[in-house]
Amino acid sequence: MVSDCDWFVHYSSRFGYYYNNFKEVQEVNVGENIRRIREEKKLTQICVAEQVGISQAMLCQIERGTKNPSLQIGKEIADALGCELNNLLE
Repeated sequence: MVSDCDWFVHYSSRFGYYYNNFKEVQEVNVGENIRRIREEKKLTQICVAEQVGISQAMLCQIERGTKNPSLQIGKEIADALGCELNNLLE
């Protein structure tokens, strides 16, 4: 049974869709948020990719929105950027 305070996340091929109790839907571009936070912290794609254990090319695809990270990779990217996973979903 789903309670009123449960949150759900679903990813499409280009955008993540953030479901709040199946009532409200916001379009989220996770890649744009990753790029914005990375650039604010003056980190290179190579630096972040190495910390996460993925290639720079993969991180580039995630930032462009052509690939979506798994939940585990998303968490590792957030850790490398020094932020919470929720910050990537805003």
